[in-house]
Amino acid sequence: MLFYFITYFSIGLLSANTANLYFKSRQAPSLFPLWFQGPAFTAFNAFGILAFFLSPLLTFTNWGIGWTLVSLAELIAGALAVGFLPLSYRFGLTVTGPLTIFLFLGALLKFWFLSGTLLLVVVIFAFISPIFLLTRSTSANSQPNIRFSTSNVPLSASPPMSSKNDKVRKTTNENSFLDNLEMEKISKKGKKPSEDIFEKAKEILEKNFQHPLQDEAKYVLMNTCYEAEKLLGNEFDAAIKFMFIRLNSLSINPSEKKKDFILTQSKFLIALRDKSILSQENVLITVNSILKKHGLNN
Repeated sequence: MLFYFITYFSIGLLSANTANLYFKSRQAPSLFPLWFQGPAFTAFNAFGILAFFLSPLLTFTNWGIGWTLVSLAELIAGALAVGFLPLSYRFGLTVTGPLTIFLFLGALLKFWFLSGTLLLVVVIFAFISPIFLLTRSTSANSQPNIRFSTSNVPLSASPPMSSKNDKVRKTTNENSFLDNLEMEKISKKGKKPSEDIFEKAKEILEKNFQHPLQDEAKYVLMNTCYEAEKLLGNEFDAAIKFMFIRLNSLSINPSEKKKDFILTQSKFLIALRDKSILSQENVLITVNSILKKHGLNN
């Protein structure tokens, strides 16, 4: 019975993960890896959906209605478990998912038999290897030696502190504003900034970053605007943090289009830092951190 539980739970989780990311990537393509828009990912999604609905039919044919209901419960449990996984890890599951579903479905169709050892190998491949796919360094890839600094990007001088309160505000809040850049930890509800700062930050994304706001990413900008307002920052702080979250959410798989996007947005970030209140001192540090993550400044 352990085999069937693992099989149905895994099919439910992997197929629901692919279907959910497929739907989200169509709503906001700029927030997902480029290959999510290709035919391969569409085929992976279709195969996962087929397996999700075919597997309980196989159970019904072989075991009857009672075990079919149990199988459905296991599939649904796997699908619900997707919501507890980090988004970056879920990207990795889209790589191992199709082959894993194929192996489990073939076993259900009795094309082959998965012994206890083989079952363990499949589980490790499906759910452990995505961790290594995400953490693998891209430094071995040939990338330009780039490090941003105030000397190689034309910047206007940062505005002086206008008052003692401004100085206290920077000292207290600046170091923490750009700390959390993980999209999966951002609340999708409950953060309501003023309409003024939201519209201004949205306009900055469109005009200064050449990055129109997608509906799927609206909650991210609302959160950054809410946080900027709370810490007495401005719309440039909100837009800058939004773009850092966007860059931080990109997968580490190298491509020329992604490299160009990261480098272009990094230059925009540095050029706008003097207009922010909370982000001035940490923009260069955070930019270099993003570049290092993607192997662009080694």
